[in-house]
Amino acid sequence: MSIAETFAAIREAGCTVSRENGEWKVNLPDGGEASAYFTESHSDAVETARAMAARHNRPSVAVATIGPRRKY
Repeated sequence: MSIAETFAAIREAGCTVSRENGEWKVNLPDGGEASAYFTESHSDAVETARAMAARHNRPSVAVATIGPRRKY
């Protein structure tokens, strides 16, 4: 996978990406420095971006719909 393909795959997953001195930095769009992931492997960067995006887009709490209360 080329550098351009890696950038495209990570952005397509919905994450931000940068590369400096051979190190990839992957993060969520609204993520701070604490949530950033650093790696030297382009394939690890892509897999991590996909996993981060999947966890980020998943609802954290299931919301139950409750109907009106009945009087008995």
